[in-house]
Amino acid sequence: MASNSEGVQVRDRTTDAHQAGANPPGSLKRLGAVFTSAALVSGLTMVGSAPAYADDGEHRSHALATLIDADALGLDVATVGTAEQNYVDNAGDDPVTGTVDVDALGGVLNLDVGGVSVPITLDGTNVGAASNYASTPLPSEATAASGTITGDGAIDVGGASGDFANVNLTAALSQLGVDTTGVIDAVELQLRAVASSVTEEAGTISSDYTLAGADLVIDSPAVGALTDDLTAVVAGLDETLDATLQDNILGEIPQTEIDVLGLLGVQISEPVLGVDVDLQSALAPVLEGELTGESGAVTIDLSTGQILVDVEQLYAGGTLNGLDPNTQVLSETELSAITTEVTNILSGLGATLDEVLTAALEDTSVTIELTGSVSLLGGLIAGDIADISIDTTLGDLLEGGVTSDDIEVTLLEGILSDVLGVIGVGAEELLNGLVAAVLDDIVGPLTDGLVTALPSLEELLGDGVQGVVDGLLAALGPTLDALPGLVSLTVNVQPTELGELGDLGETSFTVRAAELTVLPNAGAVALPLASSSVYAEDFAADPVVTVAPESVYAGETVSIDGTGYWPDSTVDVEILDADGNVVDTIEGVAVNADGIFTTDWTVPEGTEPAELTAVATDVDRPEVTAEAPFTVLEDQTGDRGD
Repeated sequence: MASNSEGVQVRDRTTDAHQAGANPPGSLKRLGAVFTSAALVSGLTMVGSAPAYADDGEHRSHALATLIDADALGLDVATVGTAEQNYVDNAGDDPVTGTVDVDALGGVLNLDVGGVSVPITLDGTNVGAASNYASTPLPSEATAASGTITGDGAIDVGGASGDFANVNLTAALSQLGVDTTGVIDAVELQLRAVASSVTEEAGTISSDYTLAGADLVIDSPAVGALTDDLTAVVAGLDETLDATLQDNILGEIPQTEIDVLGLLGVQISEPVLGVDVDLQSALAPVLEGELTGESGAVTIDLSTGQILVDVEQLYAGGTLNGLDPNTQVLSETELSAITTEVTNILSGLGATLDEVLTAALEDTSVTIELTGSVSLLGGLIAGDIADISIDTTLGDLLEGGVTSDDIEVTLLEGILSDVLGVIGVGAEELLNGLVAAVLDDIVGPLTDGLVTALPSLEELLGDGVQGVVDGLLAALGPTLDALPGLVSLTVNVQPTELGELGDLGETSFTVRAAELTVLPNAGAVALPLASSSVYAEDFAADPVVTVAPESVYAGETVSIDGTGYWPDSTVDVEILDADGNVVDTIEGVAVNADGIFTTDWTVPEGTEPAELTAVATDVDRPEVTAEAPFTVLEDQTGDRGD
């Protein structure tokens, strides 16, 4: 049966001891280390081989905690702070603890994968604080814990910050035939705090694990260059669009005489155009921010060129904990989904930028300065009468959205009073007439002409932006396609659920916080992280108490004996009267390793005849209790001593 996160199982054993005839622990450890190192050198992978730490069949209970697998990495066991204890050799001892010697390891481990070294950089703070714990207080009880734990073996990742380890997968990409030159600088799997724990007590197993988080990080100079590439494209667009708009707008401004109020003809001339195309400013907020996919798991930072995958977000609740035994949280399925999401984010970037640039182009400021002149009475009254300014946007100009509020007319002194005198209207009426005439006779035809003559916004923007994005996707393609075969990560690893042995041999149970495999499809070595293993004898308390003799006189002594109690426990024995009142208590009676105790009790002189009961209760497990009656007889002779 499996033991999931914070799960409990009752083991169905076929034997109370490990397989007999195994090698002594020390020799087997040495053999395992040599054998594993040989396999690494030859590139072989051992499946189902004897564990480096196996039980010799005589330990009764056994606990082993290993944060980092020394064999898989070819390390000295002493440097990884393994904690191991068994009841036979360590009965009565305090629990064993161990801490990884990060300094001795140089802070970097190297996993050999098909001749390629995969560096694993340890976070000195977290790994140095992490430890291993092993305790075997009873033949029927064993506890092991590994990772970020407290001094008594409890998982404690709440205060951990930073990463447990960073696994550099860049070199492994070469094994998949991927050329990352100029495209990928680094691919890392960042693992945060890890821990596991397991306790077996009388055949009942409780296990737990924690992986505080995992991030897959891809540093891409090609992604980082996207901002510069797009900025260059847009800078070119600014210049091109400015020239295009100048030519088309100026070419479509009617330079003709407009009719004002049916009383005056005003000649429009000398158009001056101002166009402020600034697409780069619109582009900057997009390129300086982060792009996030629909799942929330993938984020692309265009300013740094980093693609970040928060593996937790791939799972309901945003956590990698509480998952079933042997759950692959990074497998071909998850990595394929990540590849798709990265592609979708970047593909959508082109459309997003087109929308942003289109909006910016529509908001481009357009100002048109015109001069209006008149000639009356055969030229006797002639000259400039008004300066006209149209202040609008390209979008409004193309969509007929220019209103009288966008037109400003300034009447010029000089011939103005003469003109007003001839046509017989006031200055304000002339001003309003000019605005209406400009709107109808200048802006209207200009809009119609531009709609026909000016290229569409899509044509103005062209495919420069999408072309840059498509080029990036093509460059990233081989790396993204290779991700599903690059790495796998499994949490809550329980070998026995897969039909394999625990790390302490037959009938032992092992839980690992995580197991990392680089190039899983190539049969590469799996690296266990934070492994906790236990074995303990099955035991079910079946307490029985007897009192001998069963009948005594005051002043005589009875022997109170118990069997079926927890080995090496302590009981308190109470003597009760018929009403359940405590007559006397014998405290701290020791139970031996076979669950047996014996103690004597002398009936006090002068005790009246009575039916008494001896009750023996386990001090730590009050539910383990048993009782036996005995009788204090009446002394009818008065002279039993003769």
